Amino acid sequence: MVSSSAFQIQAKKLGVLIKDARLASEKSAEDCAKAMGVTQPEYEAFEQGEKAPSLPELEALGFFLDLPVEHFLDRESISFEA
Repeated sequence: MVSSSAFQIQAKKLGVLIKDARLASEKSAEDCAKAMGVTQPEYEAFEQGEKAPSLPELEALGFFLDLPVEHFLDRESISFEA
């Protein structure tokens, strides 16, 4: 079983990758929220690591940003890729 603190750490890391991908693609938080089918406050909670998106929501975001879902499971941000 995954501990609460481990889940929180994973959600924070995922939030950083989600925000980085959005900024690298020059999309707005509002556009990403619409693409995922969530409200803007929900999307912002994903970016801040307060809440984790579901797999279908993450897939929708990946499609919208033209990124594979695996990007969000990785450890590297787009900003630092060569």
